[in-house]
Amino acid sequence: MNASNVNFSDVLIIIIVVLAIILALLYYFNKVSMRKMVQAQDFIDNNRTTVQIFIIDKKQEKPSPSNLPKAVYEQMPKTSKMRKANLVRAKVGPQIVTLICDKPVYNVLPVKKMSRLT
Repeated sequence: MNASNVNFSDVLIIIIVVLAIILALLYYFNKVSMRKMVQAQDFIDNNRTTVQIFIIDKKQEKPSPSNLPKAVYEQMPKTSKMRKANLVRAKVGPQIVTLICDKPVYNVLPVKKMSRLT
């Protein structure tokens, strides 16, 4: 087949097939990630406890080994390491820890005050 004999319809069919494959892959990966999110939420709901904490500081910054425990930082996915996260330094019992929290929780937490969290 000569390069000048390639029809527009042949190119269009190839593009449609490639787009269909890409959409199928995106659907599959979205389904897998949703399943993981549901499992994580079930784990959180089963292990929920009420704790009093003193919020020392809240920041939105990229996670690093200096502001998170080394073991936590190493287990994070690469994409999470590149994004800004909602980090809260708090005193839980006798320990001062850095926590990663969701946006709605981050917005509600008061700084320099005791909070009771479930």
